[in-house]
Amino acid sequence: MQFQFPELPKTEADFRSMPTFGFDSPFKVAALLIVALTSWKDNREECYQMIDALKGPQKMSPMDRQFVRDRMMSKGDYLAKAYFNGATPENNYTPTEPFTIEVKENPYTYDDPGYARVQVITKGADSPRYITLRQKGEEWFLWEFAGILSDIRKPKEEDPWA
Repeated sequence: MQFQFPELPKTEADFRSMPTFGFDSPFKVAALLIVALTSWKDNREECYQMIDALKGPQKMSPMDRQFVRDRMMSKGDYLAKAYFNGATPENNYTPTEPFTIEVKENPYTYDDPGYARVQVITKGADSPRYITLRQKGEEWFLWEFAGILSDIRKPKEEDPWA
């Protein structure tokens, strides 16, 4: 599935008011996580609040916040953008507009009842990255997303070997 965003929000209020904001699909929530992470470089607290909005009843712990901070610290300018269509290491992860994210399922996506493990595509790695979502009633919430924050290829401007 592909999700398009004409612009990227800067605040949690902007995030929640986006037409695509909602919890009706694990694929949508996964795409919204990537959108939330793009706010990291401008305002970390807003980024955390957007992630909290996707986590439903269980908010981020101080350890969760530290984990995100540690992973985004040196690559916050490009890590989230690497998941948008058109973004490659060669173009310093500059996505095409409208901002589009591809989220896929595989034969194992729904193996565990009440959970969905979806794949997010990036040109910054050789394989897709995973996000796990948990279902509550008819809604899906962010459960585990450490793979999204894993290291990727450096953008050309930061790679001395490029």
